[in-house]
Amino acid sequence: TKSPFYDLGAPVQSLHAHRDKEAHDQRRRVWSLGFSDKSLRAYEKRIQVYRQKLIDLLKSASDDEAINISNYLTWYSYDVMGDLAFGRTFGMLDASANHWAIQILNDMLKPLEYSVPIWALRLLGSLPGMNEDALRYEEFSHRRLKTRMEV
Repeated sequence: TKSPFYDLGAPVQSLHAHRDKEAHDQRRRVWSLGFSDKSLRAYEKRIQVYRQKLIDLLKSASDDEAINISNYLTWYSYDVMGDLAFGRTFGMLDASANHWAIQILNDMLKPLEYSVPIWALRLLGSLPGMNEDALRYEEFSHRRLKTRMEV
């Protein structure tokens, strides 16, 4: 059984965050088709574009310039995820920077580095004005998902 940490986003829960095995299994069956061998092979052409952008970006860095590879891999990962999940990239490789929505997500995860109790995070998030960014991120994600589903 997963720890109460996974209840942080409740009542909204991702597949990963389900603590109830039966609910997880039910949701996983819905997702399984998207992760079949055939589906994963079909994603390759879409991913090639981002792989090439990453390689080009890394090649463009001068030999004496230090780079933070973590940033580059994060930009690549979110651009791929954006394309696969929403049918649209976040444009992070092109901008060489985080998309504002991803920056909000990173900022929301920051307190977890300090082992802040989940109850405290939920309490802070319920205070007026403390969750404006979270609501902005949620609205953005819902809008992108709705647009994706209409295609």
